[in-house]
Amino acid sequence: RGLSIGMFSWLFTRKTPLFTHDRYVLTYKELIICWFGGLRGAVGLALGLLVVITKNEAYSDIRQELMFYVAGIVIMTLTINGMAITPFYKWLDPFPEDSKKRELREERIQSAMEYLEKET
Repeated sequence: RGLSIGMFSWLFTRKTPLFTHDRYVLTYKELIICWFGGLRGAVGLALGLLVVITKNEAYSDIRQELMFYVAGIVIMTLTINGMAITPFYKWLDPFPEDSKKRELREERIQSAMEYLEKET
């Protein structure tokens, strides 16, 4: 998955990117977030679905054991990636906040706090 995103990232980061109607260019940080979000055990899930579709009775014991492992892989990757995406996103910081926007937000919060203090 990471290799495919790495190979085709040039399609999305060029000056005239393909596959976009408004010519929005993805940054490398956005591509890294897409790559990290794609690590969800899709291969294990596809393997499990393939085993479920196979109806050969000779493999019934192996099928049950393989489905147990595939379910474990899917649950673990969802849990680990689900808990790790927020710290990873904060560390990567793909959309840094402008200092002027931060000042405006702090002014709004301060005026709201002053208004609430006057009302109580």
